[in-house]
Amino acid sequence: MNQTIVLVDDHPIVREGLATLLHAVPGYRVVAQAGNARDGLDAVCAHRPDIAVVDLMLGDTLALRLIEEIAQSCPDTAVVCISMHSDVAYAEPAALAGALGYVNKANVSRTILDAIDSVLRGVPYFPPQVQQNLLRRARGQAAKPTTPLAALSPREIEILRMIGEGLTKQQIAERIGRSANTVEAHRTNIKRKLGLDNNAELIRFSALNLLPAPAR
Repeated sequence: MNQTIVLVDDHPIVREGLATLLHAVPGYRVVAQAGNARDGLDAVCAHRPDIAVVDLMLGDTLALRLIEEIAQSCPDTAVVCISMHSDVAYAEPAALAGALGYVNKANVSRTILDAIDSVLRGVPYFPPQVQQNLLRRARGQAAKPTTPLAALSPREIEILRMIGEGLTKQQIAERIGRSANTVEAHRTNIKRKLGLDNNAELIRFSALNLLPAPAR
């Protein structure tokens, strides 16, 4: 029986490369590809694949919301993230959003098959530090933050990135599909968690601590 896969990446060359690699594996079948979050969610909901391989950075936006939506709408589909970043500050939010695997794009041709095989067997595939933190959470123990960002939720990291990009509260609200008041509440929570006093410190923190989006 074939294991079905949907690929979501905004770079066609990456999608085609992954599709070629996966089609060569007996029992794997790529049933759809998408280049953005909206089309990706539509493809996953339409095909209900066993695996969704999702690029963590779609355009200039983290795909955390897409991961959450897949987990909620298609709980039988396991998400494996691919990313240019190996930093725990990216892998851990992806895991908390609902991903079951995380692969660095630098090694994707060597590790994506291991990640998919592991996830299909019900074994999460993450960097060791992320595995340890998730295990602590499962045991009800507070994971010791590995970076200041570890204290933030996936949505808070997404908003912090937009703040660092110079987006206004209204622009952020429009991008994430929420009200300006909701964005302000998130900003207040972010400042509280990071021990920051004002928006200027928030912008500076984002610039110094949040990795930039990959160059297009």
